[in-house]
Amino acid sequence: MLYTPKDETAAYACLSHCWGEKSIQVTTMENFARYSTGIPCEDLPLAFQHAIEFAYYLGLRYLWIDSLCKL
Repeated sequence: MLYTPKDETAAYACLSHCWGEKSIQVTTMENFARYSTGIPCEDLPLAFQHAIEFAYYLGLRYLWIDSLCKL
């Protein structure tokens, strides 16, 4: 789920990656509301899924992924 912080600070991890030639999942004005309620994990690229699992393993609550947070 996308989260918009409100005057708060918290630890987080970042995933920045080469987008390459392939179409990558991005946040747009059209899908922002839907992504804010949840993004099915199986809809995400494997690299995103691994980053989510690793952030969770590290005990982090937030993960910033450049293509999903570019809006």
